[in-house]
Amino acid sequence: MKRAGIYCRISRDPEGQRVGVDRQEEDCRTLASRQGLEANTIYIDNDISASTLSKKARPQFTALLAAAKAGDVDVIVAYSNSRLTRRPLELEDLIQLHDKHGTRIVTVVSGEDDLSTADGRMVARIKASVDAAEAERAGERIARAHLQKARAGSVNYGARPFGWADDKATLDPVESDLIRQAAADVVAGVGLNQICRAWNAAGVRTARGNEWDHRGLRQLLKGPRLAGWRVHQGKIARDAAGRDVRGAWEPILSQKDYDQLQAALTSRGGRSGGRRGARRYLLSGVVRCGHCGHRMYGTTTLTGHAYTCGGTQGADPHTLSISGVPTDETVTEVVAARLRQVGTIEAPAPTFALAGRLEEIPEKISELMAAYNRGQLSGAIVFPQVEALEVEQAELSAQRHRFVTSTGPTHISAEAFDTPDLDRRRALIEQLFEAIVIAPSSKGAPWTPDRISYVWRRS
Repeated sequence: MKRAGIYCRISRDPEGQRVGVDRQEEDCRTLASRQGLEANTIYIDNDISASTLSKKARPQFTALLAAAKAGDVDVIVAYSNSRLTRRPLELEDLIQLHDKHGTRIVTVVSGEDDLSTADGRMVARIKASVDAAEAERAGERIARAHLQKARAGSVNYGARPFGWADDKATLDPVESDLIRQAAADVVAGVGLNQICRAWNAAGVRTARGNEWDHRGLRQLLKGPRLAGWRVHQGKIARDAAGRDVRGAWEPILSQKDYDQLQAALTSRGGRSGGRRGARRYLLSGVVRCGHCGHRMYGTTTLTGHAYTCGGTQGADPHTLSISGVPTDETVTEVVAARLRQVGTIEAPAPTFALAGRLEEIPEKISELMAAYNRGQLSGAIVFPQVEALEVEQAELSAQRHRFVTSTGPTHISAEAFDTPDLDRRRALIEQLFEAIVIAPSSKGAPWTPDRISYVWRRS
């Protein structure tokens, strides 16, 4: 008896109900039984497209081909040709499979193409071409519908966003307050990891019911949706006139608070992403090697911890380390003494988060106009894009002006620094110093505060 491998696939099943693939399996089993095939192996790729537009892998399809090449599957059974593939290149793999291993392909509704003859292969290729074109046309229709929905400011497809109710437009009072507090904490210097730990300990979960990590929280806090902007393909959506689109929901943050949050996230440069020792040691990644200038990170030792530079960069290998506990205590006392002496210190204000984009726009306009003048692009293409860029430039300039006028230096006082919150003290130290430099010492020499030098930031 020939051994059959049944393959079932459906493109869309976001709820994971498997109703479609279950129906396919039932019909495929009936066909296998009618043809006298032994159908013991089922391969299912649920909620995965087979079109050329899809970037998701189909692991069960790959496993099916491998089983056929190994001689474990003699006949592939599917509901239709389009369930197997909508890609002409994959059909060629199936044709090669038949040529080398004699594997037959039978379907419930598409019949069986004779892949051993030129006419049979031609028919199979025509079907694959038609299936691919239909999938691409469907993709174009879906993409156009998504764009129309974005330009109208409608709520997104998919899961409920954290911070809003099930209608995706009304605020969830508890979650929205958590986001506002998290935004204020980040601007004040609190690390994302600390916020995640607090949320997880309090039982706060993502909209999908998972625990928080710094990547998920950063993605949430960077989303323009918080300030009421509609996002399409990872960017703020634009209407036909090139204007940014407001979403049909209540924003959680004001534009001012959102801009300050983005500046804080950008200036931190991802430091809350979990560098070595970042959560455990006060100065990890803050202090610098006095020999090569690289950052030094905390490592556990028998007596506590140390800050170490491996010094393997370049042609001057070296090792430099300093005991962590007395270094932490000394730096803390230096900062506290300075704050007690002067009352408060003004650290530099955060930078405008979208400054880079604002600088890019004139260059992009110049590139478009140069292409137009060279005859490479038509005016119908160039001038609408230039107009949209000029609108964006004006809006960003206005945002920068509001940001500059509303954001002043951060005032750090002795009371603000006197906290057991490790992440907050780390953030304040980074605001106060350009660098804390650790000088080399002789091997075996005792720890001394003279090895530490401080470069204070200018306000």
